[in-house]
This record gives sequence, structure tokens and C-alpha cells, in this order.
Amino acid sequence: MQGLATSAIDARASQLAASNRAVGRIDVFTTYNYGNGTRARDAWRPKFKYTAQVITAGADAHVSDGFLAGAAFNVGRLSADVSAARGDFTVEDGAGRLYAIWRGGPVSLLMDANYGTLTVKGIHRATAFGGFRTNGKTGGEHWGAGIKAAWGLELGTATLRPWFGLRTERVTLDGYTEKDVPALSMQFEEQEAASTSGAIGVDFAKNWKLGSRSARLELRGAWHDEIGSSTRDVAGKLADNFTRTTTATLEDGDGSGLELGGAVTLFFHKNWSASLGYAADIRSGEKLANRATLSLQTGF
Repeated sequence: MQGLATSAIDARASQLAASNRAVGRIDVFTTYNYGNGTRARDAWRPKFKYTAQVITAGADAHVSDGFLAGAAFNVGRLSADVSAARGDFTVEDGAGRLYAIWRGGPVSLLMDANYGTLTVKGIHRATAFGGFRTNGKTGGEHWGAGIKAAWGLELGTATLRPWFGLRTERVTLDGYTEKDVPALSMQFEEQEAASTSGAIGVDFAKNWKLGSRSARLELRGAWHDEIGSSTRDVAGKLADNFTRTTTATLEDGDGSGLELGGAVTLFFHKNWSASLGYAADIRSGEKLANRATLSLQTGF
């Protein structure tokens, strides 16, 4: 879900990096992101599928020549189902984000940081007792930061923008105890997940006229992967008895993949514009992950 929220700001930054707004102008925007996909089994982690929605609202200003700054808030919801009906859960998230863009000639630099809280509820796990499912709920917090550098090459009415970026994310979940199936409910300890990833890609943007309106086409190709190896320990035991704690070590991060996508922006009367985009995350041995974006922006 953080990937959807980050992509909304990243898409906004690409628009700002290619725009020629006057100093002092303030724009507001809202974005709806939808995503779905499947992740293959990986060691202790079972195969699962998910759907997610994130709504982002924010504002940014052209503070001075070559410098833009903004802030945004996003709320999201993700639902996941583990394969073979072994469980499911729902995550609800709210987070704030600050971002800034510096431009010097053809070079642009995007920096952003976010912090938020989340609730995980309806954590259902199928037990060996007739398939009855336990129920759990927990919460936590997360933070992240990223940096992205790009080089813009002007090709008439088009722009080619090679770029690379780094990002780190941390999530902490409180411990919780399952209920609803006595004697088979588990008690889980607090856990922390970490991810540090890198990405390299190229964006292409072209402006053209659609009747009396101006429009822009944006295309992207990028490769992303985890940097180094990060793991987390999931520790738990049967609740309300004297069994010993068992710990499983899981590999963190979102793995590697090739992202291909595009977006179309149509500029309306005065400062209004709307964008519609799609991206596919293609991974070896896993099904396609999809992301669709609809955004609306205006300025004053």
C-alpha cells in the first residue's frame, strides 16, 4: 500500500519537474490509486493475493526559481487473502508526507519523507481444528524516505528523462493475541519490517494539442530491486499456557520487478487538469501486479 502512496507523489513530481509554473503559484491535487496483484510463495511466506486503494490529497508551491515544495496526506485500505483459504487480513493506513523538488538546468532532484500509523484487523488464520479460524487485531506505525535524481533531455515538444532513485521504509507492528479458537490461539510478539530498495528507469513525456485543449502523454520503464538482504523475526507461542516461544525468520522487502506504465493528462479551462494512468509490475514466477491512477489538480 505504501507503494501506491509513493507512486502518487512520484507521478506528481514528474509533472512538476516538466512544468513551467510561475514563482509563487500554489497547486492543489487529489489522487485515487487502485492496485491488485499476487505474490508467490517465498520460504515461510505463503502465496497471497491483494487489492488496495489509496486516496491522496495535497498542495505544492513554486517557492523560488528552481525549487518547489509540497505536503500531502493519504488514507488507504488493503485486503489480502492467503492461498488455499488459510487466512486473510485488512490493513487501514493514514500518513502524511513532505516533498521537495530542486531543478538546476536539465537536472532535477526529488526528496520526500513520510510518517503514518496503521491498523491491521480481521487477521484470520485457519487452524487444524476443523478449519476454524482465529481472529486478531494489531496496530503500528511506519516511516520512510526517498531520493530520486533525473536528467531531462529536450527533444522538441518531448522530454526524455533518465533517472535513478533510492528508498527506505520501516514498519513496526505491536504484539497481539488471537481469539475465537481456545487452546489453538497464538500470541505474537512485536515485529519490525525494513526495506531498502533502488530503482533505475527512464520517463518519456510529449505535449500535443487535442482539439482546443493541451494534453501530455507520459510513458515509463523502470527496474526496481532490494538493496542488500533484510530479514525480520516473527515470534509467537500458544496463548495462555507455558509453551516455549517459536521464532521464524522472514525475508523483508518487496522484491524485484520491471515496471511499465503510462499516463495521459488533459488540461482544461484555466488551471484545471486531470490525469489517468496505468502501470504493470512484472515479476519472474509471479503474476502481474496492476496499478491504476486517477488524479485531478488545480492551481491559483
